[in-house]
Amino acid sequence: MRLGLYRLTDDRGFVIPVALVIAIGLLFAGLAAVLLSAQASKMAAGDRMLAQARCAADTGIERVKVFLMADPMWSNGSVAEGPVDESSEVEEVTIEHTAQGGKQMAVVTSTGRCGKIRKTVRAVIETGLVPLVAAYGGGIKQLKQYPLEFSGSSLVKSDVLVNGSLGVQGSAAIGLSGEKRTVYADGSIYVQKVKSIQGDAYATGYVHPLAATGKAVANWEPPVAFPDIGDLNSLIGLARSIAQATEQATGKQHYFPSSKTFTSSELANLEGIYFVEGDAYIPGGATNARASIVTADDIFVTGSLLAEKLVFMAADDIVLKNASGTSVALAAAGGDAGWGNTGGGNAYWSLKYGALVAGTVNGGDVRGDVTLEQNDKVDFGALAAPVHTAKVVSRSEV
Repeated sequence: MRLGLYRLTDDRGFVIPVALVIAIGLLFAGLAAVLLSAQASKMAAGDRMLAQARCAADTGIERVKVFLMADPMWSNGSVAEGPVDESSEVEEVTIEHTAQGGKQMAVVTSTGRCGKIRKTVRAVIETGLVPLVAAYGGGIKQLKQYPLEFSGSSLVKSDVLVNGSLGVQGSAAIGLSGEKRTVYADGSIYVQKVKSIQGDAYATGYVHPLAATGKAVANWEPPVAFPDIGDLNSLIGLARSIAQATEQATGKQHYFPSSKTFTSSELANLEGIYFVEGDAYIPGGATNARASIVTADDIFVTGSLLAEKLVFMAADDIVLKNASGTSVALAAAGGDAGWGNTGGGNAYWSLKYGALVAGTVNGGDVRGDVTLEQNDKVDFGALAAPVHTAKVVSRSEV
């Protein structure tokens, strides 16, 4: 009898364990994929929150820049704090002031937060002055294309810049023998008497060789463009925004939706920028307030005012008819800055300023017993006025 050979294993018994191992491997692979996906989602969400926190910190820097453009010495960082959107906020802002290479700097540190994630950014901001003030320094600047004439016994102890021709007639004079001044004209300079200008005279057109005691330069090419009176509109718009933002941040009224008459006590306690959607009426008196009054229409100064840190800016006119003896840091008018006629028996009239900037100065006609005096002690870089620039020169993440 022949013995048969039999297989000691069954294929089905081998396949089942293998399938089980493969299934377990796939299960673990799936679990790993789920865990990796969850981890990746969590990391992506963290990255998004970090980016939002960083964006919020940068928003704090940008908010502070607006206030530095109004006041380069601004130090209240809380005005920049608050929500950015539904999920992020500017949590804290600090401002420190320093000087580097003779330039004024503000070191702004801003912390943004999104959820529990925070990011801090530090920026160094350099402040400067807009061309309306910086170009050719202080003094008188008549910026509409219109001639300016000094006549009668008017005395101009001031630098003068005219976007047109300049005339010095009668016994009028610019500068004194011990107080030299500079005249710039985008046009010609005419004088009735030689050496009517104590100092230097520069004209893009004609100027008599003996018009000035110093240089008399004809066919002059300005090294820096003359300021544009149109720039005043953007500064007035900035002042409106700053006044509204200051009011919101401090709870104190800085924005007036219609014409405003300021009282003497209000004038004494001004601080920062005030905007009037209409005319502003300013009484005489004295104040040491470091502030600006900016209007969408006119400013009327109704009496003699001593305010050497105060700035007036008007989209239209600044009227100084009854304000002889007034002294301010800066007066800028998109229209006319004037006081009317002082000739024909009218009394002596005077004005002192760091800069008097306007479309026209007294309609382009300064005559009679008038003294216009530039105050060289005014530090434009320290004014609380919308005449500053703010540029980020360095940024780092802390």
